[in-house]
Amino acid sequence: MPKTMAERSPSSQLIVFLVGKVGMKDAIRVATFLVQWGQVARALKHAPTKEEYMVHWKESQATYYRELKRFRKVWPDDVTPQRRWQWVEANVKLPRGRLDDRAVLALLVAPAR
Repeated sequence: MPKTMAERSPSSQLIVFLVGKVGMKDAIRVATFLVQWGQVARALKHAPTKEEYMVHWKESQATYYRELKRFRKVWPDDVTPQRRWQWVEANVKLPRGRLDDRAVLALLVAPAR
């Protein structure tokens, strides 16, 4: 039986890893960007381009690059969040439908393996 959040060691949660890399505020932003990327990838059934992501979320290019810069502070070798999103899809129990704040929370408390 999986451990509850209270039973897990805090060091096993992704949020601890992210906070160590970029601080609490940006940890939440990175997780949100990753989930938003996943929402577009799910909708399109492929890795979105920058333009597809921006159109889906109605964001400017500047906002996209700000989010990508934060993401790359955590994972500097990743050009886009796609590889990390594929790991999330394979390893983190997220809602099957539309992703929302609950998906971000599920990601943050997921094991950081």
